[in-house]
Amino acid sequence: MREAIWRTFIADQAALSETRRQESRRFCTGEIPPPGIYGHLYDVFMQIAGVPDDFFEDQESLNAKELAVLYTEPLVKRFSEVLNDCSDFVTKHGFIGIDPSSMKAGDLVVILFGADVPFILRQEGGHHTLLGDCYVHASWRPN
Repeated sequence: MREAIWRTFIADQAALSETRRQESRRFCTGEIPPPGIYGHLYDVFMQIAGVPDDFFEDQESLNAKELAVLYTEPLVKRFSEVLNDCSDFVTKHGFIGIDPSSMKAGDLVVILFGADVPFILRQEGGHHTLLGDCYVHASWRPN
């Protein structure tokens, strides 16, 4: 579950450059896998693990909290990029995800044929309205 949480909150991607962010606002295209270090960054952020001894040459000049903040900065930056104006959700099948729209109970998470990401649909009367794309951890992977 720990991995599902941190991968969801970074949309399973490493931090995006400003140019890349402007080119694509989608959550997960599968193009930029997160580096393995993000799991350890999350553990330090949650105070489950400590900062590696070789991280900062002058560690004695900082207290433990300052050192942890400096070490986890890439993770916090990515959290901020992904979660800005987003909400988290859990599907009825237990998948966790994030959604940029105002999702409500009863909305559908769907994988449309040929799409690179899952989408959110809302039934309104006799039709469905497309709310936008989303990220759902481990629900699927594009080919």
